[in-house]
Amino acid sequence: MPPSEKHGGLWGTEHADSRGTVVFESYLESEDVLAIVFQRQDGLFEAVLFRKSHDVQWRLPWWSEDRPTTLFDSKEDAIQHVTKLARKA
Repeated sequence: MPPSEKHGGLWGTEHADSRGTVVFESYLESEDVLAIVFQRQDGLFEAVLFRKSHDVQWRLPWWSEDRPTTLFDSKEDAIQHVTKLARKA
């Protein structure tokens, strides 16, 4: 499936296909970061911060992981963590 545009950057389906279901997504325009929490098949919540990275082959930048993934038992803890990371970005 071709990439789609999300907040001025290209979003590839590989970001979500292998991770599970998106249960939280927040774009912080001031920091130009995308904070996402996925619920994985095993029930854990994966908090991921994405930042745009430029590729000379594409007109728009790609969203790519900015920080290592962190796993949580609860959705609330994952959202709190990724939101805090996004504000520090």
